[in-house]
Amino acid sequence: MSLGLFALTGFANLPPMASTKNFSDYIQIKEAAQILGVSPSTIRNWTRSGRLREHRHPINGYRLFDRADLQALLERVQRPEGPGSARRPLEGPAS
Repeated sequence: MSLGLFALTGFANLPPMASTKNFSDYIQIKEAAQILGVSPSTIRNWTRSGRLREHRHPINGYRLFDRADLQALLERVQRPEGPGSARRPLEGPAS
């Protein structure tokens, strides 16, 4: 594929992926959702809100997620925030 054809397809405007990473470091939205235990729609919402960073495949424009970013998100969610920060179970209605 020549650079001219690349530019004509519209993919020249996509943000570049990190040049030091390999494509094997990235996964598609379905696998990211499975790893995090949420739906692909939730992943899309998290990227729109800035909670999770997405990358785009330079040829097909698919959303890609860095495995390291997913691992960091899991660690943030699973780590207690400080003393007494353990979540309490939901209680029933007050009587």
